[in-house]
Amino acid sequence: MSNIFDALRSSGGQPTIFNAQGNVQAATLSKQMQNSILGEGNKQTLRIQAEYDTKVQKQNFEKDRWTQHNKLIEDAQDIINNNFTRLEGIYSTLDRMLNTINSAENSQNDPDSNFRADGYSATFDSQLKSIYSSADESRVTTNLLNSDSRELDYPISFNGVLSKVGGADIRPSYYITDSGGKRWQVETDTKLLRQYDSYPDAPTSPSKVASFNRVDSLVLNGISGDDVTFTTSANTADAVTRTGTLNRSGLEILNSWLYGNFSTSEGRNRAREDIAAAKEALFLEKARYAMVKTTLNYHSDVATAQIRDIRDETLKIQQEGQRKVADVQDELVRKYKAAQSALAQKFSLKASLSALIPSGSSNNPVMQILMDINA
Repeated sequence: MSNIFDALRSSGGQPTIFNAQGNVQAATLSKQMQNSILGEGNKQTLRIQAEYDTKVQKQNFEKDRWTQHNKLIEDAQDIINNNFTRLEGIYSTLDRMLNTINSAENSQNDPDSNFRADGYSATFDSQLKSIYSSADESRVTTNLLNSDSRELDYPISFNGVLSKVGGADIRPSYYITDSGGKRWQVETDTKLLRQYDSYPDAPTSPSKVASFNRVDSLVLNGISGDDVTFTTSANTADAVTRTGTLNRSGLEILNSWLYGNFSTSEGRNRAREDIAAAKEALFLEKARYAMVKTTLNYHSDVATAQIRDIRDETLKIQQEGQRKVADVQDELVRKYKAAQSALAQKFSLKASLSALIPSGSSNNPVMQILMDINA
């Protein structure tokens, strides 16, 4: 607490006891009075500060709890928003894939157009690859689009209650198990089917692959449900026709070669049906994440409002404490001025009485009694 008496002693206006009298006794009494009042003021100020520091600490503790709670919400929001945004991007890519199919159909039906199946097939396969990559790669640590077992815990209560949202592996993939029990696994990046004796540890040796990088290299001979007949190394001396069972996963969209490279209406319609089913699955996934987004946004709004209210209340507490300290200081100033005035009057009266006493009468009993009364 600042020394309020320094300002009083140096202030202008009427002369105080300190500059009106050269009396040592008066200065000593005034100093004692100042120390007494100042000591009382310091005690009151420290008590007020301790009281309000405790209140502020309680507010800060609550604010820290809500801030930590809100940080958990924000982390969950970041993860959910990231997964939701990628779902929306994948949904848009499905629309572009439909456009590719429609363009292939229009080109084939246009007598003035030079229909090139390989161009549309390459575009479609590139779009399918981008869907796989969007689902497989994520900025956030919890990728819910490439795992059926991964879960995200997110807060729904300030008291630590959590809810869960489970992931779903939507990466489009497939493999064919041929009649000999060998597995032909698609490799989206390299546009290959690779044969495995035991997946994923034992590729067939020597390596056997079938490329669909060219429309005439891997040929679909027929498909009915999950039963498929296909020829590898078509149009070469090494051509082999195989039968097998098709197994799909994720969004269950296939590469263009399994749709006959869009050269027939039957192949194009199957592709459209698969994309429509994928869009329906994505619509349900988006609805799941949208519900979580709504829940998290609500709890974030609650936490933000709590933090704001606590901050406002803390400011009010601090201002109230400052007002109480100011009130104490104002009261000390009032007491000091009153005591200073009384002391000045006392010594002024004593000086007046002294002036009335004749020289050499200091030992007069009556005069001494008067002096003692004002001592």
